[in-house]
Amino acid sequence: MPIELFPYVSPHVDYQYNYKKIYDYLQNPLSDCTIICREIYDWKKEKLEEILQEVCKQLDIDLDQIIFLSPGIYYSDTKIQFKSFRADQWLMSFVDNMPYSEQQKSLEYHFLSMTNRPTWDRLCVASWLYKHYRTSSKLKFPLHQEYISESMGIDAAFAKYYKIHEYMTQIFDFLIKLPVDDVNERWTREELLTSRTNQCQFHSADLYSQIAVEIVNTTNLTNVFHCDEKIARPIAYCTPFVVMAAPNFLQNLRTLGFKTFGTVWDESYDKLGGKDRLQKIYEVLHEIGGMDLQTLHKQTQEICVYNKSLLYSKAWQYKFKDIH
Repeated sequence: MPIELFPYVSPHVDYQYNYKKIYDYLQNPLSDCTIICREIYDWKKEKLEEILQEVCKQLDIDLDQIIFLSPGIYYSDTKIQFKSFRADQWLMSFVDNMPYSEQQKSLEYHFLSMTNRPTWDRLCVASWLYKHYRTSSKLKFPLHQEYISESMGIDAAFAKYYKIHEYMTQIFDFLIKLPVDDVNERWTREELLTSRTNQCQFHSADLYSQIAVEIVNTTNLTNVFHCDEKIARPIAYCTPFVVMAAPNFLQNLRTLGFKTFGTVWDESYDKLGGKDRLQKIYEVLHEIGGMDLQTLHKQTQEICVYNKSLLYSKAWQYKFKDIH
């Protein structure tokens, strides 16, 4: 029988928790070497790869015998077999829980950026928009103590980026203004913890009717392709998107059948990761910020209508198998 890491405890919090659980499981001769985790993480960063390698070395088990199942499509340079189960489940849960509605646009803002869990990339995107496009952006960036305890704090997010002196003033000027909330859709801590498809993932059509482009900051920036409500929201609300994610995120979306916006602005950032991707996205946002709102709408509307239709058709669910 497989072992399931539930509840999942990050090795950053307690290194021994999953280590002992995996060790006890793999030393059992009846183990089928299959580990399941229903959460989405960067397993290299989370030290899961490290734990698996160490346990296998101690027990003299070949790494290629290990099968690790999670909802995302994970890329690893180890022999561990990372496989996805129901990689479509987040998109499916969103579509199933959100009624289809017609979208009327009355654009007032170039950009939307919404954050619940502060991370370095989200801090950088929000502070950059605050500096350069404050009057033409809708922003949501909370103080981290308002949200769930597992969330990374703003101090930790800043620590990831403090060596980039070029942006220190930008970030400091933003931090002293927090919380920033132009969205004003609030939920209690209890509501945020209730389920994966709780109401915090569903924002109003009125909000999106005003927005030309959403900047989507995905959960994982390295080694995982994972579609959740962050990308589903702009698609469902006929809104174009720029995505801070792992390399080839847009390419994988296109494999699923969705269209992206390379005919309207530069999407070469999709080949990049980390800070290089972020820097290229800044350039793209300047490109978009210089465009007239009605021109933006005219040039992206056909793609957005197509993507929304595809999302609700659910035809994409059969194409996850084509992503490698």
